[in-house]
Amino acid sequence: MGKQPALGTDPRALEYKATNPPATSPTASFTYQYKTAGPGKIQGEASQTRVQYQPFSPVVAIPDACAHFVSWSDGSTQPSRRDVSDANKTITATFEGDPQRVSIAVLGQGSVSPGAQFANVECGNDATFEFKPDTGNQIQSVTIDGSWQGRVSSWTFKNVREAHTIEVAFESTTTTTRPGGGGSTCDPPNFIGDDGKCVTPDPT
Repeated sequence: MGKQPALGTDPRALEYKATNPPATSPTASFTYQYKTAGPGKIQGEASQTRVQYQPFSPVVAIPDACAHFVSWSDGSTQPSRRDVSDANKTITATFEGDPQRVSIAVLGQGSVSPGAQFANVECGNDATFEFKPDTGNQIQSVTIDGSWQGRVSSWTFKNVREAHTIEVAFESTTTTTRPGGGGSTCDPPNFIGDDGKCVTPDPT
């Protein structure tokens, strides 16, 4: 590269500028931030920086077990994406929880609150159920998800993320003898059926 002639109207200076353009500035870099709103996560690099017009690594919006992906904040409804560096951006993946069903079965004279035959619980929430015998009755047994829990008066499911079952048996407060004689009472895990007879639960 030759020595730059003095500036001005000297033709040699104009020729030098034409053949020796000033050095260009470095190409800009931009950062994408991927965030979440609701029960889900980002699979891939949540923060990426690339030179302008270069592609970012792919990312995927992954919902939790009892949720679903809704959309990205830029309107895209495809859970996977691969962007190109064009500006500094924050893009949020929105998720919504799917209600989980608690199925309820009542034997005898009483009720479960809240709920009738089932209750829906929002994903990730806690849910408490109370067991209320009618007048002249008492709780005989409570079975949760197939496991006998005794004579508890309530039950709380923590951080609900799947379906559950509740079975509650109520019995009369009057002592009932086991059919067939012998004078033995109907003790847990047996329970009094709607016909007033002692019923032994199926072990399966």
